[in-house]
Amino acid sequence: MHSAPPFVPVIVCGGSGSRLWPLSRRSRPKPFVPLPGDEQGRSPLALTYSRLRSLPASAAVVTVCAAAHAFLCEREFRSAGAPDVPHQIIGEPSPRNTAAAAAVAAARARKQFGGEALLLVLPADHRITNADAFARAAQNALAAAQKERMVLLGVPALRPASGYGYIEAGETLGGGAFAVRRFVEKPPREQAKEMIAKGGWFWNAGIFCFRADSFAAELQKHAPDIFAAAETAAQSPGKIGAELYEPFPNISLDYALMEKTENAAVVAAEDIGWSDIGAWNAIGETLPADADGNRVFGDAILRDCKNCLIVGSAEGNRLIAAAGLENTQIIDGGDAILAAATEESETQTRALFEELLAQNRPQAATAQRESRPWGSYTVLAEGAGYKVKRIDVLPGGRLSLQSHRRRSEHWTTVKGTPTVVCDDKEFALPPNSSCHIPAKSKHRICNPGEGAVVIIEVQLGDYLGEDDITRYEDDYGR
Repeated sequence: MHSAPPFVPVIVCGGSGSRLWPLSRRSRPKPFVPLPGDEQGRSPLALTYSRLRSLPASAAVVTVCAAAHAFLCEREFRSAGAPDVPHQIIGEPSPRNTAAAAAVAAARARKQFGGEALLLVLPADHRITNADAFARAAQNALAAAQKERMVLLGVPALRPASGYGYIEAGETLGGGAFAVRRFVEKPPREQAKEMIAKGGWFWNAGIFCFRADSFAAELQKHAPDIFAAAETAAQSPGKIGAELYEPFPNISLDYALMEKTENAAVVAAEDIGWSDIGAWNAIGETLPADADGNRVFGDAILRDCKNCLIVGSAEGNRLIAAAGLENTQIIDGGDAILAAATEESETQTRALFEELLAQNRPQAATAQRESRPWGSYTVLAEGAGYKVKRIDVLPGGRLSLQSHRRRSEHWTTVKGTPTVVCDDKEFALPPNSSCHIPAKSKHRICNPGEGAVVIIEVQLGDYLGEDDITRYEDDYGR
């Protein structure tokens, strides 16, 4: 009796934070942001990790992400109820799209588990509401992949969505799998209508399955540059050096391989409740509508509005009042608000995000609440020459030993008892105690206790940017 080949789920966790701005930002793109309609306020990445429990027992779970987001992935993995197996994180020094991510993960899996290892490559930011149906489709994909097929999961196309990629099914291969006849990327609405009327078309769900060795052979044949770069990069454990990632082209796995191989197959993913939640319109479709077609998440009062999407801030501390609006979206991101016509929302949101980047606006890169390996900070107020933060330090966490050239800081403890280092002094700072950190002083906050530490920080200076920092020691390798 033969044992089952090693199974390795690969989670691809990327994104720039543009499509769901202002909830998502560069520092915390869509996979890490709890979205309206998500279960129990969990992020898409956490839901992806928890969904792995419905799949066959895995040898390891691999996450490919930006190196700066590795600690976020590890935190989500631990809290999501993911399978109790080794979690391997591949930290990318720069974004190179899904072809590079899948190639490096497959090369490492082949080295560690052998060529017969089966990989299931999953986006970290898609929504799948029926875990049982998804598990059945994944089992069919694994079976097809063992026959050396490059497998994609396809969701039956039921409406003419022009924002999706389409796959036309060819001959039946059995077990819910079909040969791929052709791909069509984001067809115009009228063409999509004709395709759906004809039948045999699937939306490309961006989920891939293949054997490590057969994938390597196809990649070497159709994308030898990616294959060679992956073989070299796979030798580096954990975070990959920038010089090893430079050779990778910025290209998707679909374009690099799936549309070229003659061994592509599509497996029907029936009734899995899939959405790529790629824009605010898709979020709106998941929320219940009132009699006038309005969809509301958070605290809002609407008067004479029709077909509007209103999303309040995550903190829920601000009322949105709207009157006389039609086909409009209002999204409160805490420190930024998006207001856009529904029809133009996807393209205009992306354009606004690019404009924010061009103007070097901090709202494109960071949010009011920012996660760090040691905990998080929340900007409570700011103005000319001052900024007020809440700093939360996890048990056992400590900030880097650092200094600032252009600002001083004043700390007041409101919860827990941190240890403070300021130049040659080290002392406890119990609740209702304060201390002053002069500019250019070497300092850090440590939480030696078992509970959380909360500090209110007041910054004063002529420049308060996050880049005014010199690190001397850091537990997290930054």
